[in-house]
Amino acid sequence: MAQNFYPTATIVIQAALEAITAVDPEATSAPTTIESASALTVFNFLVTSWQAHGMQVWLQKLGTSTLTATSSFTVGPSGAINQERPLAITQAWLRNSATDPVDTPLEIVDRDTYNMNSTKTQGGIPTQLFYDPEYAKADGANAKGKIYLWPAPDASAVAEYDLYFVYTRPLQDFSAGSDTLDFPQYWFNAVKWNLAYELSFNYGLPIETQNKLKDKAKETLDLALGFDVDQQSVFFQIDARRKCL
Repeated sequence: MAQNFYPTATIVIQAALEAITAVDPEATSAPTTIESASALTVFNFLVTSWQAHGMQVWLQKLGTSTLTATSSFTVGPSGAINQERPLAITQAWLRNSATDPVDTPLEIVDRDTYNMNSTKTQGGIPTQLFYDPEYAKADGANAKGKIYLWPAPDASAVAEYDLYFVYTRPLQDFSAGSDTLDFPQYWFNAVKWNLAYELSFNYGLPIETQNKLKDKAKETLDLALGFDVDQQSVFFQIDARRKCL
């Protein structure tokens, strides 16, 4: 059987409003234009806040760039690396341009570690990468982050290597009710119940009902987040220092 259920924002809003009995699923009337617009705004607040959960497997993407002889460059729409602005960079490496390429890992460092490097323009083959998401409100959707490499790529590094990095992309929000969800299917129930809980405040539901919705929202969100991890191998090794009885 095909997996072709990818609801629009309008369908999710309808389901969430039905869950809080703000609309009757047996009635022929749909939410009003004002109700739909208000719910879509709440929906966008909810979805964008979920980016704070950190790394989800399905939000990870691969970025690439040639190197230039500079210690920093922008990444984002119309940036030096022209793509979506990463929320975070979680892994990076250099790949040589030989016929049989070899990857050299880069250490991802924080701001303090990068700031302690004495000479930011020192040339060489980079060993560290620091990413500053540096969101600027004035840029909005065109905001850019900045990648810093240390040492700064010299002519030899530029000629021999390209930069590869894994980054966390932003979640897509909704500009219209016809937009489909930017989530895997196992997230859909969490999206519905968490939106229902958020909308419960707008409709003045009793605290007892809100608490039940809160529990349901947390249960479904925890289930979705619990699946959003890399499946890693586990190795067991016998401790040779211990004697068997």
